[in-house]
Amino acid sequence: MTDTGTDVALTPTSQGRALSPATPSGRPALSRFGIPLALAGLGGGWSAARSSLGSPVWPEEILYGAASSLWLVLTAVYVFRGLRRRGAFRADLRHQLAGPFASFIPLVGILLSSHCSQYLPPWGA
Repeated sequence: MTDTGTDVALTPTSQGRALSPATPSGRPALSRFGIPLALAGLGGGWSAARSSLGSPVWPEEILYGAASSLWLVLTAVYVFRGLRRRGAFRADLRHQLAGPFASFIPLVGILLSSHCSQYLPPWGA
């Protein structure tokens, strides 16, 4: 074996853990809104399968219910913790990685309102 004279440090460097601009002050990351988006999408897929294949209704309602409850919790936590710091949402929108995920917040609401409009027609209009 040859010795090149370079030593590799096997211990991690001591760097302080700084919060990224996407999650300041303990707010959930915007990418977590992908979970209720996926659940609402699965509910929409099950709705399409129900209308064409005659599958049961209960999985669709469970998926939409889980998506709506998770979306409401994440949105409430994001808004209430975001009000503590001025310009936090603007900083999230301008963040290179987290910015596009901000569109998930209204998108999930649109998917859920399209499902709930069959039960509450005036609100769906």
